[in-house]
Amino acid sequence: MKALLASLLRRPSAPDPKVVLQAGFEALARGDFAAALTNSERLRRAGSRAAAAFLASFVAGQEAKPAERLGLLREARAVDPDEPAYAIELAQALAESGALAEAVAILDPVMRSAHAAAGDAQLLFKLAGWRFDTGDREAARNDLERVLKLAPDFAEAAANLSEILYRDGEIEEARRVLRPPGTRRVSATTLRRAFTIAAAYRSTAQIDEVRDELRRDLDELEAAPPLLVKPEAEVGRTPFYLAYHGLDDKADLQRIARIVRNGYRAARNARAAGPAGRARVRIGLVSAYFYAHSVGRAFLRLVEGLPRERFEVILYAAPVAGPTPDDALARAFRATADRFEVLAPDVEAAAAAIARAELDLLLYPDLGMDPFTWFLAFWRLAPLQCACAGHPSTTGIDTIDCYLSDALAEPEDGEAHYAERLVRVEDFFLAVADLPAVRTRPRAAGKRYVCTQTVMKLHPDFDKTLGEILARDADGEVLLFGDSVPRINRLVGERLAGTLGSAMERVRLLPRMDYARYLDTVHDAAVILDTPHFGGGNTTMEALALGVPVLTLPGRFLRSRYAYARLRTLEIDECIAADQVDYVDRAVAIANSARLRDDIVARLRERVPARLDAARPVAAFARALAELASGRC
Repeated sequence: MKALLASLLRRPSAPDPKVVLQAGFEALARGDFAAALTNSERLRRAGSRAAAAFLASFVAGQEAKPAERLGLLREARAVDPDEPAYAIELAQALAESGALAEAVAILDPVMRSAHAAAGDAQLLFKLAGWRFDTGDREAARNDLERVLKLAPDFAEAAANLSEILYRDGEIEEARRVLRPPGTRRVSATTLRRAFTIAAAYRSTAQIDEVRDELRRDLDELEAAPPLLVKPEAEVGRTPFYLAYHGLDDKADLQRIARIVRNGYRAARNARAAGPAGRARVRIGLVSAYFYAHSVGRAFLRLVEGLPRERFEVILYAAPVAGPTPDDALARAFRATADRFEVLAPDVEAAAAAIARAELDLLLYPDLGMDPFTWFLAFWRLAPLQCACAGHPSTTGIDTIDCYLSDALAEPEDGEAHYAERLVRVEDFFLAVADLPAVRTRPRAAGKRYVCTQTVMKLHPDFDKTLGEILARDADGEVLLFGDSVPRINRLVGERLAGTLGSAMERVRLLPRMDYARYLDTVHDAAVILDTPHFGGGNTTMEALALGVPVLTLPGRFLRSRYAYARLRTLEIDECIAADQVDYVDRAVAIANSARLRDDIVARLRERVPARLDAARPVAAFARALAELASGRC
């Protein structure tokens, strides 16, 4: 008996799992992975299998073994499913592996429990991000609202919540979130708030109110320009929607650009290296849309047609959310470039990459649409930097030297609309790459007035015009294309109903549809109604290629004169109105006179193939770039 007792006393006592686990994490913090694994093994021998796997998972994470880490965390949670720490780490590991739906399913119960982790704003912010990425925007919105209750100064959560509200058309709420009550500090978030601009409006008076509010924001920002370090993330927006207001944007865009310039110190001091001596002109183009996008479709032929004996062409693709596009147009862009480079998702790194190329000329086809390229344009990366009509508006940015535009589309006083030097290029227009062929089937019966823009582009000024067309043509109907944001459809629908009254019964709001059905709808139109203030670009070319009359009323700015220029090229003057009354007269006449419409259609089918062929604008584009690069333009 004495010997047995002595043996038991010599045998080590069972370790305290908490002490061993603590020792393991201390070893991990020192970088002593072997000691951490030794403690994990001690826990496993002592029967604490879940704690052992949990500790070992951190070692696997430090050693960059994600599959092993995930397996160990699954083991820990399987053994002890009620321990929140295991659920939290497993959810994060799953999210890192791309299994977001499973990560949400595991973390959600923890964040709705009474556990202390439910009050962790950072963890709740992660959950909101996973929900958003799985398409559950409503739950993400609810989580972000909780985050801001827990941490009112959580700027990234406010920005993400604002973005959800913005995409849902809740503009006033999106702005409010970016400046909660009592907050007065001017920051990059203030600039983001200034750029939170609606796409559709109840009235022209509301547009004026929005512009006044913007100018108040700019007054505040001018008085204390915010420091911008990574504005592509901190601000994440551009003042793009100003172009839809039908107003002169030059002064406001110049003010905005000055504010960014004063706060964006890294870009302020950038200088381009001088080009090295070489036989070919080296040109870079930067866009987020080198794929099957309206911009990509409009520029592919222009880029393909640059003569390679004269030009070396480098395409810089701005980073996009999700996988890099790989459609037919994206592959065509990659094939035609001398070099195709996807930029790093950091403007400063992207600027350094472009500067190393020692370009002769840097062209932004669509400046103002994408935040990444817009902020990149504040850097001086080439001796000559130009914008082009992919976004038909001035930039206001002092490092953009020239704006290349369609000479026929520009009004006589066009120079006054640009902060850049306006370069009017004769015979130049955006040559859409994949125009449809004329349909052989007969047009469907009925007098359909079709507007090919989404209802977002329907300026309140256009409502009365639609009403007068329907009043003049009792059998006519107006077809509009709905927006992807239901709130915009409701707003515009309610606005139109208030203007049109009972005639609203003859307005059809079409749901989003595939491209083939869209073209069929255009083909069946009696006449296409070009929108005022911001007209159709690609959509105009598509309709004309199909042989469908497009009616336009040219406005003050390039963005409302694209259809006018193409109709002038085709010498279809019957489709160019002098004023709003004339617009209504011509719309009703074309829809109701088979003879007039058939005559226009016949001339379109005869003239479009030759006069809107890509060869002319391609040659004009190449000529303009060569003259700009040589300093002769």
